[in-house]
Formats: sequence, structure tokens, C-alpha cells
Amino acid sequence: MAKLDDVDRRLGLTEQKLNHTVIVAAAAVTLLLAPALTWIMVSVHSHGERMAAIDIQLKSIAEQQQKMLPSVLRQLLDKPQSKEDIDQRLKVATSVLAAARIQKTRSDLPTLQANGKRLLEVTTQHPDLPSAWAASAEFVSYASLQQVQPVLPVQGMPQCTDLPGRARIKTVRPEGKNTVMTHGPLEFHDCQIVLDSEAASAKLSHDLISSDVLFERCIIIYRGGVLTLTQPPEIQTGVSLGLGNIYFKQCLFAITIERVPPPFGKHLTQVLLASTENTVKFDPRS
Repeated sequence: MAKLDDVDRRLGLTEQKLNHTVIVAAAAVTLLLAPALTWIMVSVHSHGERMAAIDIQLKSIAEQQQKMLPSVLRQLLDKPQSKEDIDQRLKVATSVLAAARIQKTRSDLPTLQANGKRLLEVTTQHPDLPSAWAASAEFVSYASLQQVQPVLPVQGMPQCTDLPGRARIKTVRPEGKNTVMTHGPLEFHDCQIVLDSEAASAKLSHDLISSDVLFERCIIIYRGGVLTLTQPPEIQTGVSLGLGNIYFKQCLFAITIERVPPPFGKHLTQVLLASTENTVKFDPRS
């Protein structure tokens, strides 16, 4: 029993030494890390102050851009003689319109329509000027954001090319042994489509053969490329079928043009510039 008591006493002393060692080690680590932790806290605080300063600067810039928007839009309505002057004004307008779109700055409808008409003139008079198309693209995107209410969500919408179009039946009548049915356009709602993509070319080549196509409350993306409409392989060779029109109703446009676009892009942009209604008819064959 004496031996067992002696063993217990030694184990107890050993445990006390271990506990003491752990406490001393923890204290040492704390002392070693204290300067680093202090530096991290100071750095985080300093970083937070810098971020707050940046936020203030960004808000100030946004406010300045909001104030600039009316004058920039008015300047676009002027008709300077120099092509270089037009180019410079268009570049400024592109930047200001992009900022206004991001900040969701409002503008009145008559001003928008007047500027759309002016940009239509500029793209007609100077079709080789990249800045004319860049400004027009940014203007169309900005103007659609003003007209579509409530605002559509930019993320999370399904791809229109993955959805089947649904047509509304208009009339049904017998004709001999057959039944003749007429229907409205193939409709796509609350989805997004990239017009200058292979998926859009394939989808619209198929759908436009049998009907018009209507996009309602959709996000229409165009990046300056082409929409290639071809006869689907299931259609018999040699059979000529007409193509329908595309209608955009209450759609949000996200158009980016960095250089002079192909004929399809020019036609699309000019149709949108000329539009004064929430429903736009677009002939993809033009």
C-alpha cells in the first residue's frame, strides 16, 4: 500500500508540473503574439478607415456623375462640326452613362427619347466611328433600365435557349378534312438570352421558321457579334420558309460594343435607339 501511495504522490506532482508548464507556455505564447495581434488589430482598423474613405470618394464621384448626366445628354443634342469633337463627346457620354446605369440614376423620358434620336443620327452619319456605337450601346442599356419596372434581377434567371416557347392559340377552324389553327408568337418570359451566341442562333433559327418570337421581361444580352440564322437540318432541302419577327416587350438590354459592329449589331442598335415604346419589333433579316 505504501508503494501505491508513493506512486500516486509522484503522479500528482507530475500532473502539477505539466499543468504549470502548460500555463507558462500559454503565457509565453500570449506575450509573443501580443505585438502581432496588436499590429493586426491596428491594421484592420487602418484598413477599415481606408475603405470608409474610398466609399466616401466613390459616393462623391457618383454624385458628380449624376450632376453631369443632364449636361452630357444636352451636349449630345448639339451638332458640332468636327468629327473629333463628336468622338470626344461620345467617349465622355459613354463613361457617364455607364456610371449612371450602375448608380441607377434617373432621367426623364423626353430627354431619353431626344438623345436616342440624336444617337441614331450620329450612327447613321458616322457608321465607322466606334465611339458612336459604344455610346449608343451604353445608352440603350441605360434607357431600358429606366423603362423596365420593377427592375429585373440580373442574376439567377434561366437561359431562354433552354426553355420551350409557348404560343397562344388564336383561332381554330375546319377546312375540309383538316383543322386549321392560328397562333400568336412563341413567348419566352423571365429568362435571359445572349443574342450573339451559338445557342441563340440555333434556337431562333428553329423557332422563327414557324412563328414570330416574343421575349417579355427578359434580359437581352448583346456583345457586338452576329446572330446567324440558318435553315434547320430537319427542314427539307429546297423548301424556302419565311422567318418571323422578334418582339422585345419590357426587356432589359445589356449591350456592350467596343468596335464597329457587324450589320446585325448596327440594325439592332438603331432599332432600339429609334424605339419610343416598351414593345420593340425587330426584323432579324434586315
